[in-house]
Amino acid sequence: MPAKAVIENYAQYAGVKPEQVLVSRGADEGIELVIRAFCEPGKDAILYCPPTYGMYSVSAETIGVERRTVPALENWQLDLQGISDNLTAQKWYSFVAPITPPGNLSTRWICARCWS
Repeated sequence: MPAKAVIENYAQYAGVKPEQVLVSRGADEGIELVIRAFCEPGKDAILYCPPTYGMYSVSAETIGVERRTVPALENWQLDLQGISDNLTAQKWYSFVAPITPPGNLSTRWICARCWS
């Protein structure tokens, strides 16, 4: 199936526009492309919550984007207060759903709490 058809089919499935879909050769490339697209080296930062996929850190460091981390709590839940305390001018926040390794789901409610 041509890439254009894959993009159009996925966009329809996800309820988004085709131009909102990124097709990559894997998660590593996708993460790097998103950081490069949205963050300016030496100026911007990303925030992510380990334990999670290591490529967030690798790509940010390679590109020259500040890395901010707020580790998961002992019960593997997101540290909402820690996230709120670290929200400044980051352009991108990574909420991995499900949170690894336990598979807890991130919800819109959790994201809304961080900005309230």
